[in-house]
Amino acid sequence: MASSKGSPRSAAGFFAPAVFRFSFTNLFERLLDWQERSSQRIRLMELDDRMLRDIGLTRADAIYEFEKSRWRR
Repeated sequence: MASSKGSPRSAAGFFAPAVFRFSFTNLFERLLDWQERSSQRIRLMELDDRMLRDIGLTRADAIYEFEKSRWRR
């Protein structure tokens, strides 16, 4: 029987990669996503009611989206 130490199916081999997936690239990409989402929400609030209706939203939908935190989708 083969040893499970270091095998991809062992607990250490299975969980360790997920714990250490932090990178500055991922952090930078996430910050850019938050910034883009924030600017899209600002632009959404700049639309008038007719434009919002054209895309199937109400003013209440736009306000709800605008008031979300930057990191929420």
